[in-house]
Amino acid sequence: MSHLKTGVSNGAEAASNQIDVAARKVVSTVTEEGKQSLKWIGDEIEARPVLSLLIALGLGYVGGRLLASPSQNAR
Repeated sequence: MSHLKTGVSNGAEAASNQIDVAARKVVSTVTEEGKQSLKWIGDEIEARPVLSLLIALGLGYVGGRLLASPSQNAR
């Protein structure tokens, strides 16, 4: 019986280690892709500052309208 418990414990530990390694790889990949995306966005803003400002203003306006109360949207 003791061997069975040890085997199950070792199997669970091995599975846990595999999950840990896989999770760390996913986090690393997502972090790297996030850094690349932020760099791309920064480059686009530098290349087209006026367009970026207009897009930000438009998104802010639309977001504000969507978040406003229904009584304010009826105006």
